[in-house]
Amino acid sequence: LTSISQLQAQPNRWTYGASKGALWSLVRHAALELGKDHGARINSVSPGWVWTPEVAKAYPDKEAMNKG
Repeated sequence: LTSISQLQAQPNRWTYGASKGALWSLVRHAALELGKDHGARINSVSPGWVWTPEVAKAYPDKEAMNKG
């Protein structure tokens, strides 16, 4: 499970975005390496925003979230 944060920089969330970017890269490399030689299908899901308590702490004003 990756995240839209792999492509969209957000203030105060650089570690999250970097870790999701690393997972996205891993999926792409695994697909390249394992798909052709082993017939494996490698996928990831990158959902958009889900309003959670953690996101509410980072963005108490919902409109500010869209300006990041």
